[in-house]
Amino acid sequence: MSMIRDQVNTEMRSFGVTVDDVRIRRADLPEENTQAVLSRMQSERQRIAAQARAEGAEASLRIRADADRDRTVLLAEARATADKLRGEGEAQAVAIYADAFQRDPRFFATWRTLQAYRAVSEAGKTRLVLTPDNEFFNLLQQPPTVLAAPASSAAPQH
Repeated sequence: MSMIRDQVNTEMRSFGVTVDDVRIRRADLPEENTQAVLSRMQSERQRIAAQARAEGAEASLRIRADADRDRTVLLAEARATADKLRGEGEAQAVAIYADAFQRDPRFFATWRTLQAYRAVSEAGKTRLVLTPDNEFFNLLQQPPTVLAAPASSAAPQH
């Protein structure tokens, strides 16, 4: 109140008026105005909240789209790398098989037959109907003969 009085006195000096006391009789609005003001305030807050929600939804969609794009790119790169590595591995396996076959064709044939036995027995539900003279189980009926290694390759030299 004193601040208001001092400010009014400063402005009224030029008119020769002095204000001794300032009192506020009423600081509230009439009831009909109060409801209108509160309604406008509520509407404004709702508008601001709706705008914030819309901006948040837009940001969410943008973030999700960016994440989906990044995911797609990463998966494509990972698949390409996996395919490349798988191809290199298969090429190495083929080279190893070819080298093994060239070194000892009988061993390689025996090994491949054992691999076929493993594949058939791992399935668990595989049933084979074969005649006793079928070549598939020939290795089980007549084990391969062991060839003596040459004397020069018996002891590895370093």
